[in-house]
Amino acid sequence: MLTNIGNVARDRAIWATTGVTYLGMGLSLLSAPVLAHTLGADGRGVLAASFATVQILSWTAFLGIPRTAAVERTAGGDASTKVVGWLFFLGVAAFLANLAASPSLSGGDDRVRLGMQIAGATLLVSGASQYGAERLHSAGKILQWNAVRSAPLILPSVIILVLAATDSLTLRSAYLATLLGTSVWAILGLLAAVPDFAAAKRVGVGWRDSLKLWGATFFDSVGGRIDQMILAALVGPATLGSYAVALTCASAAGGVTQAIGHVAFPRYVGVTADDAIRSHRSYRAIGLATSIAASIAIITCIEIFGEVLFGPTFQDIGAIAALLMVYQALGDQWALIVYRDAAQQRVGFMAIASGLGLLTLLAVVFALHVTGQLGGISMAVTMIAFGIVRIFAHSIWSRR
Repeated sequence: MLTNIGNVARDRAIWATTGVTYLGMGLSLLSAPVLAHTLGADGRGVLAASFATVQILSWTAFLGIPRTAAVERTAGGDASTKVVGWLFFLGVAAFLANLAASPSLSGGDDRVRLGMQIAGATLLVSGASQYGAERLHSAGKILQWNAVRSAPLILPSVIILVLAATDSLTLRSAYLATLLGTSVWAILGLLAAVPDFAAAKRVGVGWRDSLKLWGATFFDSVGGRIDQMILAALVGPATLGSYAVALTCASAAGGVTQAIGHVAFPRYVGVTADDAIRSHRSYRAIGLATSIAASIAIITCIEIFGEVLFGPTFQDIGAIAALLMVYQALGDQWALIVYRDAAQQRVGFMAIASGLGLLTLLAVVFALHVTGQLGGISMAVTMIAFGIVRIFAHSIWSRR
């Protein structure tokens, strides 16, 4: 295991991907205080709520087709015209679903409703864009894949910092900057998919593998943003604003683990189960150690400089961020499991584990809402429970 850890530590692809990840996170951390001071907790909550539902739909609406079709193509299969058709059909369906749901999921806030409806336009091509990005990823084209994923990671923060420096930052301009990052990602992903789509043949869709993967990751995809969606609909933008800023800080703690997972995925494809397990142990050890170290540093900065950085309207941001860093570490460890099992085509246990996690999350949220205790801190604790249950359940079911 020590040899494997040494190999990971010297892996250039991992550190290059880590660099892109931390550049995006670093810029997010720089722009977070700027947004906080300019927009306040209410405006920051509106911005987060405008994209939360669209993000969930982009993860869940395409039935697992982008990743499974991309992996199949990388393994030597033919691109399918039916895959192309389904990706665009499901994009239209997701767009219409977001449009229909926006009045109720906006919590009665017209700003959120309008933001959701405009951002939903990216869903029209999101499936095809995901295929292009997954194709680059599964083929091990890490440089090109990093270029695609850098658009939503880096571009919005850069624009926001420039707007702030020129005294032009408003809720509208911050929203447009975020939308631009998502739109550029969609365009780049679509361009990456064009060669395969142009060479597509009339072959079928691998529904069995696609639906199996979709079923395994559906609960994770919903759980990944449902906390923000719930806070927007049931509590309000101000609470969501504090929660969203804390989540930005927490996400920075897992940059190395996330980069390891991104690079490990194509390397898990085609190797034996024993080799995958050995590599997985090394990846988890390094990821957990770096997450703990980064979390301590970030929490210390928030406790010392929190009010100076974010202003007085962000209630309990230190406590929320600390709790979300625990959830982030759990989530990053789970992501390593997902990458390994997806590449090894062992996804059956994932659906059971993540389904139990989401069921726990919804049950706790319901109890908190009924008792009037739902807020930023209680939601962060709920997310920790979600993370613990799915890892624990997976460890039990995978041994059966």
